[in-house]
Amino acid sequence: SSSSSSSFTSSLSCLPSELLGLAFSYLSCPVDFTIFGFLSKHCHTAMLQSDVMTVSLPASTSPEAALSIFRRWKALSRVSMDNCNQLTSEVIRELGLTSPHVQHLSMTDAWFLNDLNMNGLVHQYRDTLISVDFARCQRASFPAISLCQNLISIRLARCMKVREKTLETLFRNAKPVLKEVDLSALNITGVTLASLGRFQPQVESLKLMGCCYINSTDINRYLELATAIRELNLVGCSSVQHLAAPLPSCVSLHLGAGSSSSCKVSSVCENLQQLTLAWCTISDSDILRLVLANLQLTSVNLSGSPVSFDTLITLYKKCPLLRHLDVQSCRHVSIPRSFKKADPLRSLADHVDERND
Repeated sequence: SSSSSSSFTSSLSCLPSELLGLAFSYLSCPVDFTIFGFLSKHCHTAMLQSDVMTVSLPASTSPEAALSIFRRWKALSRVSMDNCNQLTSEVIRELGLTSPHVQHLSMTDAWFLNDLNMNGLVHQYRDTLISVDFARCQRASFPAISLCQNLISIRLARCMKVREKTLETLFRNAKPVLKEVDLSALNITGVTLASLGRFQPQVESLKLMGCCYINSTDINRYLELATAIRELNLVGCSSVQHLAAPLPSCVSLHLGAGSSSSCKVSSVCENLQQLTLAWCTISDSDILRLVLANLQLTSVNLSGSPVSFDTLITLYKKCPLLRHLDVQSCRHVSIPRSFKKADPLRSLADHVDERND
């Protein structure tokens, strides 16, 4: 009835525009919009009144639905199309036509993306993009990304066709506002890191997981320039075996190369809250030095490492804020089986109590 429709529409007016945008993403074709005309009208009104519009498309979104959304919701600033592999180049062109000032763009795992359908879009957004996430888009090299000057966050993990020259140009030409960088699993070398450290020393988060061509010298030289680093993830960087550069601002450090790789940490770190040394052949003395310098630790991952039980006891006693401890697969030393299977922290507490008794 008209009264029930009016009541429902009134209820919708209380919802944020972003939530209504999600409702649109589940409508499979233009016919659905005529069925839900009252929803369409309300969303259109909200769209015109809002300065910031967000649309997040589910993976099952069809090209027809995406086209309808972009034609009805114009001037979008944040768009997410993660895992949307049914979409086409026509959808990309429509987004560029209807929303010329997108600031946040996420298109992870999008196998339909290539340089033909992405270069024009990225080039169009070169002055507006603040954050991009193209992780695992392995068919595109994104050369136009080097033109984006206002990026604060960039994620290109596993974009295997991205070239070092593109990244070097991006770091050199971009304004010094970049804060978060994820280049995990890319075939980059110390040349890229040198460019990042020289032109973007203010970066706070750097993820290089699986970058096997980065070595100890490369990362230490970079860290001498990038003193603002708060999060550093080098898990899988098998050539990084010695971390020596100071990390005065770092609160999250993640290392782990493999059970056969040695890892020495002599960096000065005094603000760590999260520490990962998984599958590192690291000495107890290095672990203890890090622990005693960072009594504020809340999370520690030592899985697969040759840590001793006495070191774990020291860790438990000295770090009162510790809430997470991972010691799975620590087979190189004698640790009670019940300790590894049960909650490690509770097991440590019981063990300490028994010793005190």
